[in-house]
Amino acid sequence: MSTRLLHSGHAQVTIVLLGVLFAAIWSLSFVATKAALADLGPASLASGRLLLAGILLSVLIHPRLYAFFRGLNRSQMRRVLLAGLLSQAGYLTASYWSLLHLPTSLVNIVVSSLPLATVPFAFFILHEQVRAITVVSFILSMTGVAVTLMSGSDFLAIEPDFILPSAILFASVLMLACGNVIVKPLINPTTLLPICALQFLSSGLLVSGLAVVSEPLPTLPGIWHAAPYIGFLAVIGSIVGTLIWFKILEKLPANTASGFFILTPVFGILLGRFVFGEEITTNKIVGVIIIGLAILLQATRSYLEKRRLTTKTEAGMQRH
Repeated sequence: MSTRLLHSGHAQVTIVLLGVLFAAIWSLSFVATKAALADLGPASLASGRLLLAGILLSVLIHPRLYAFFRGLNRSQMRRVLLAGLLSQAGYLTASYWSLLHLPTSLVNIVVSSLPLATVPFAFFILHEQVRAITVVSFILSMTGVAVTLMSGSDFLAIEPDFILPSAILFASVLMLACGNVIVKPLINPTTLLPICALQFLSSGLLVSGLAVVSEPLPTLPGIWHAAPYIGFLAVIGSIVGTLIWFKILEKLPANTASGFFILTPVFGILLGRFVFGEEITTNKIVGVIIIGLAILLQATRSYLEKRRLTTKTEAGMQRH
């Protein structure tokens, strides 16, 4: 019994550490992006990240990728590409553009609302059941986003220069949420990495075209300066981050795992302060608290529901 408890304790500690690491990678990715945007345009940076991640991942899993690609029908291929267009090309390009005009910490806070931004898409696209507590969590999360974006001189005033970037940032979160929901029916342990590789490559090529027609060509010194950041974003942000998140999802329900997103705005505020000297405002603190409560409420509901089902199952087995 003690050995079983010891293994269980180690497993729980490992999952917590992985969750903290995932949140740190998520937050650090915005810091790396902000630094790289000094030398590259948003579309150029997004295409570089996606293409590098896609090429590396394709090399690593090429037999599985080839088999997966051959097994897709037209409907599934459209679903994968559309989801990639939204959650990779659209999300990265739009959020990168927003980072040119908004503090890193603010972007981190808004994007942390992702787990609850998926709620309406899961309801309308996949017809998933939505409980009252989930609706309350969603409303709380969106309230936290609104409070965070009100970063003017008064507590409930939004800076005029922030209006368009904030709208585009929020749209990018919705694109990411929608893309994740669209591809969800195809995701399993066998298909996750091939889907990511296909999305990285197809979205990277699409955004490359956008970069060519909308941005000046990057200079060689600019590419050289941005290369370490692109490498971090592609390898750590896209590939390692995806693997860690999927490992967490193997052990925890999605809603419970989303509780780790509470850490991303906290890391975001601290990194923004110490790396870029960004101000820690009352709005940011209140927004983080509200979003954190929303995520915690949803994660707790999922945990209690799973525990109740487990108890029922065990009771049924004991009766038999």
